[in-house]
Amino acid sequence: MESYQTKDIVLTAEYYQAQEIMENLIELEMDDPLAFTTKHDPDTMHFHQAIKKPDAPQFFEAIVPKGTKILDDVWAMKCKKDIKVRKIAKYKDRLNVHGGQQEYGMNYFDTYAPVVTWSSARLILVMVILNTWVTSCVQDPPHSPHL
Repeated sequence: MESYQTKDIVLTAEYYQAQEIMENLIELEMDDPLAFTTKHDPDTMHFHQAIKKPDAPQFFEAIVPKGTKILDDVWAMKCKKDIKVRKIAKYKDRLNVHGGQQEYGMNYFDTYAPVVTWSSARLILVMVILNTWVTSCVQDPPHSPHL
């Protein structure tokens, strides 16, 4: 049996093997680190558990305070297919809120939409050519989760 001497502690190969097994078990259980920590906290509950508690009205008040305007929304779900094999590659979802019901300063504070005009893009390309600058393409990889 192989062992390692470290600061008056003898660590055997069995210790390292047991440690690796525990790390693998934790890693399997911990797909989402936040979910892993909340799973072991008795004060953290799912909605269906919270509404069964005696203090359910306080949970409802925490979710939607009195006087809060609830905006209409649509939860859109979509299957993305791989074009080559026509099989489902991933599932996506998005929560869309009715923008016409939002009030500035109440439901949103900033708006931002990155927009480039064709004339600006052409100007940049002309400057690249004139100054012999080096360009590169910045793009998500084909199977990136950001697509």
